[in-house]
Amino acid sequence: MLNNLPRSAWLCLILFVAGGPVIAQRSPEAEAWRKKTLDTFRNAKPTPALARVSAVDRLLAIEEIRQIPYKYCRCINQRDWDCWTNLFAPDSDYWNSKLGVVKGPSGMYQHLIATGMTSERVHSQFVILGGPEIELLSPTTARGTFQEEYTFSSVGVDPSAPKGEVVTGGEETRAFGVYYQTYGKIEGKWKIKSNIHLDLRIDKGPVSPQATFINSEAPPK
Repeated sequence: MLNNLPRSAWLCLILFVAGGPVIAQRSPEAEAWRKKTLDTFRNAKPTPALARVSAVDRLLAIEEIRQIPYKYCRCINQRDWDCWTNLFAPDSDYWNSKLGVVKGPSGMYQHLIATGMTSERVHSQFVILGGPEIELLSPTTARGTFQEEYTFSSVGVDPSAPKGEVVTGGEETRAFGVYYQTYGKIEGKWKIKSNIHLDLRIDKGPVSPQATFINSEAPPK
């Protein structure tokens, strides 16, 4: 699947964070993380143990994993950062241009802060295009892809927020891309083990003066 991507798509590789794109830095550390994460997805293959999983259990597992991309987008849209970070496994990692490699849910939250996503001036909207494609590999491992459209908008300059990572003040970024993720079942729950994002198209411009941003409060659980 990844081997068929055009060269231009590789050159546009964007590592996605919590709601925001971070342009890949070609430092040795960043390149090593990128290669490792792509190889993790490529090398995630069905195992002999999959034969022991019944057809019903396969469908149940796939449906449970399929909820993760939907939650991934909704949690960002509602700025529910605990919801979003808890989708990741403790041993998952991600690349941040300021922090380097961050690990686990706590590292992903630091990643959010470093990219300015937690700023009240930054607004985001994620929409999945079509349904996630999930492939069960064993009773406890899987991989999947999903296509999405995301928009980041900044209603103004926040002097206390990190600059230039997600979107600059008064501007808006709209993009289309594909996520590649692997999953693991940990203590009975499926979590994201690896996560990388490839953008296919990016549009940038000023925020529309007619735009109104409303933070959608999540009801208590």
